[in-house]
Amino acid sequence: MSGRVFALALLAGLWAAPAGARAPDDDAACRRCHAGLEGEFFTLANGDTLPAWVTPEEHFGSVHGDDIGCRDCHPTVGDHPHAPPAAADARTYRIQASAGCTDCHFKHATALRDSMHYERLMNGDDAAPTCVDCHGAHGVQPAAVPRQAVSDRCGACHEEQVRDWRASAHGQAVLAGNEDAPVCADCHGAHAITDPRAPAAHAASFTVCARCHGDARMMTRHGLDPGVVDSYLSDFHGASNRIYEALGDAPKAPVASCGDCHGVHTVQSFAGLSDDERAARAAAMCQDCHREANDDFATAWGSHTPPSQQHRPIVWIVGLVYKLMIPLMIVGLIAHILMDLWRTPGRDREEGLS
Repeated sequence: MSGRVFALALLAGLWAAPAGARAPDDDAACRRCHAGLEGEFFTLANGDTLPAWVTPEEHFGSVHGDDIGCRDCHPTVGDHPHAPPAAADARTYRIQASAGCTDCHFKHATALRDSMHYERLMNGDDAAPTCVDCHGAHGVQPAAVPRQAVSDRCGACHEEQVRDWRASAHGQAVLAGNEDAPVCADCHGAHAITDPRAPAAHAASFTVCARCHGDARMMTRHGLDPGVVDSYLSDFHGASNRIYEALGDAPKAPVASCGDCHGVHTVQSFAGLSDDERAARAAAMCQDCHREANDDFATAWGSHTPPSQQHRPIVWIVGLVYKLMIPLMIVGLIAHILMDLWRTPGRDREEGLS
């Protein structure tokens, strides 16, 4: 089944009527029969197999439980013995099964239409993930319990990225039980996943990091600097990307965003590093764009710490002078204009008398 056919099936499902009432005995018969089929499989036309057994514990232990019956998801299955599935292979069967999720999950199915996964299906990539691939079929569990399960699901396809995430500061924090640390869906979204490689997405990527690192309460709770986002937006890189993000545009050449310096999936903590180690790591970051950068080049940047009497005192003094002199100059200019206007009528009268 092509991705385009699945897209049509998904659109049809968005307006499908909810499943009708079912007879309680129907589900009881389904459970009784399929619980006894452990180890048996359905065979599809191309030789692929599908497990024929579903235990009551698996179904009732899922989020659907007793609220969703067998025929709600399998409305075309007739009386026993069932006709073999119409799908020619296991992948097509999973795509068809996922289209049925739209009957209840309208909001999520609508968001999915804006995702790069859906776009891949529309372009004929049958390997793009569907509802069943990410959430499972019968034993569907809460999406974020435990939180690392979200990234584990993504890792079924994105193995390298999730491996890097597990070794990162974010991944290690999640695995240690930190509920604030991000999993894949926190940064990429769950259903409306856009392509992070798009130029405009790169310029706006700082907004993703700002959701957490711009939250002063969250950062204070974990002993992190709550001012890093503001300091980034006040320098050249951040100010430029903020303009491009506001315009929905992309620069001709990428301007450094958070992920360019700190990594995207390989984010590492600077905590515990000496000043020399910090300078060396910063220089390595700068060299990605500024090939001639050395430790002195990196240390010339004020990092994410605003100038103060203790940190970059000369820069702080220059800034203070500007804050004092600019208002004084503006006030002096206005005063000069007012005095000139005040003297002009008298000067005109004197010239007329002479």
